[in-house]
Amino acid sequence: MRSIETVPSKGTKAKEEVIGPDTLPEVDPDVALRTDAYFLKTRAVVAAHGDCRVTYAVFLRADCIAAVDRAIDLVTALYPQDCAIPLEIRREVPEGTLLVSGRPIMTITGSMAALSPIETLLLQRVGFACVSALNAFTMNLAMPRTAFIAMEARHCTGDDMHLACAYGASVGARTARLMGATGFIGTSTAIAAPMFGASEGLGTMPHALIGYAKARILARGGDPARENATLEATRLYVETFPDEPTYTVLVDYEGREVTDALAVCAWFYGEAKLHERGKQLSFRIDTHAGRHLEGLDWNESVRTLMRWTHKETPGEILKLALQGFAIDDLDGLSADEIRDKCLFGTGVTAASIVRFRKMLDDHGYKAPKVVASSGFDVLKCRIFGNLGIPIDVVGTGSFLPGKIGRAQATADIVRYEFPLGNGLYQRFDLVKVGREHLLLSDAVPPATGP
Repeated sequence: MRSIETVPSKGTKAKEEVIGPDTLPEVDPDVALRTDAYFLKTRAVVAAHGDCRVTYAVFLRADCIAAVDRAIDLVTALYPQDCAIPLEIRREVPEGTLLVSGRPIMTITGSMAALSPIETLLLQRVGFACVSALNAFTMNLAMPRTAFIAMEARHCTGDDMHLACAYGASVGARTARLMGATGFIGTSTAIAAPMFGASEGLGTMPHALIGYAKARILARGGDPARENATLEATRLYVETFPDEPTYTVLVDYEGREVTDALAVCAWFYGEAKLHERGKQLSFRIDTHAGRHLEGLDWNESVRTLMRWTHKETPGEILKLALQGFAIDDLDGLSADEIRDKCLFGTGVTAASIVRFRKMLDDHGYKAPKVVASSGFDVLKCRIFGNLGIPIDVVGTGSFLPGKIGRAQATADIVRYEFPLGNGLYQRFDLVKVGREHLLLSDAVPPATGP
């Protein structure tokens, strides 16, 4: 069955006579400012020579997950209320469905003169959302026991991109949860929080807050070598937000992830006894790519993962990490680059998380959770999932489309219908050469020859 869901029509019954420029509603000035000029010129030509009913097929050139609710809302809002030709939108698959490249996500039927100016704004809200949905879905399935927080806002160009990609992540997460994954539980901004069923953004401290705490120590004549800036920032945060149930402390500012985490643990569970008030402690690891986590180097990273995976060589660890990968999944990275990025190199690697978790456990602090950030894209999540790296929460914005060309949605008109009167139309099923697969299932082949 082709049509899974049909959005209610807007407008009135199509007029029987040719629809000329004097009967067409004006283009919304805001739409005219933002759409491509050639669509405005197309509208002018159609308006001058007779409007017709058309059907667009909307699709991506890359695999994706259908995440088009916001796009449908936009078209429905912008389509002229008084247009003589009703608007009809048909979903080809339900929201959250996996789609192979080139397969239509939906079809849109309405006035060519009215829809032409809207096309640009429609496509802006389809591609990034649908590719973000697929990326988020893949990341969630790769680490099914890990919760994710969407942190892409600062990497976007503004609210439109942020909301499109956040919506995609929320749709991808819903699909992943159907398969048993925890998925995305929230986002860092209040504006996108409702997409994840929340009312506000999630997050505690950035590096700047620890810098502020260190500056306060210096300002009062203290010695940062003796007074721990990370612990100071934690105290300031707890004092300011006493009602929060969980405190997530960033511990890489001074390059002493383990030392500073243990100092915070000693205060949290000892002097402050916050656990007795039902508070939860977490640590976020965001180690800079220019250095290893405290206590690690390349060789110790290798030994750490050999013990974790029960493998005897770095090559065996890499083989396990890449289990199930196809060559195209590696994003053009070599084996050495993957080892650096995800396993034994600098930054937030599999070895660094295992090391950090073990140091907490060895000192009797098994309750604190580990939050990881820094470059958790599809590749890194799949590798960490294959190795079973013990992360409770991942904060990431790396579900954003990495290749712009793969996130571009397209809409082709596949049917033109001219009014004949009495509710009848003269129909022509046409599309440019190479896109014949988009033609509707009831398409009538165009006449060829005399």
